[in-house]
Amino acid sequence: MSGLLHKFVQIALLRASPQDLPGFAMVLWIAVGLVFITSFAGLLFAYPFDDALIRCLAAIAIPAIILYVALQIKRMPSRFLQCYSAICGASAVVYVLALPLMPTFFGASVDTLSGKLVVMVILLLDVWMLLITAHIFKHTFDVGMATGFSLALGLMILTLLAIEAVVPASAGHDELQSLLTDNSGLMMAML
Repeated sequence: MSGLLHKFVQIALLRASPQDLPGFAMVLWIAVGLVFITSFAGLLFAYPFDDALIRCLAAIAIPAIILYVALQIKRMPSRFLQCYSAICGASAVVYVLALPLMPTFFGASVDTLSGKLVVMVILLLDVWMLLITAHIFKHTFDVGMATGFSLALGLMILTLLAIEAVVPASAGHDELQSLLTDNSGLMMAML
């Protein structure tokens, strides 16, 4: 298990590729479990339990479906296990780093220096997650980094739009929506 976690950290640091992971379903389930725990914990700072659960499940399922379909179209279905394991495992690594900032982020006032710093760190983590996903796509689809980044950005946008379509913010979340818009439009890339 520690070897697998080390691989996820190495992928998050762009030092390993998805092909470095074992192509077993168990690895995918472990990675999905890790990203579920970390993203669900982060979402609980902003949403009630039910909304956080639905958003978390959607944030895991929607990119998986999009990626699966894309790999089917490209006739590379065998790469799904390693690619999505790498995305989930590396995402969990980034989310662990973001978790301590979540209470401050959702309560942050951009009028204070500490609030601005927290928002900037979360934004940097969003960009880092995009770079990680681009790196994974570069190796999965055998494309350049720029194309991988474009694919990663497209996946993130489609995922965020789909989550909002599946679980629209309720009227009681107007303050949260304005906070997210004011602070970080991306907010944890795949959350």
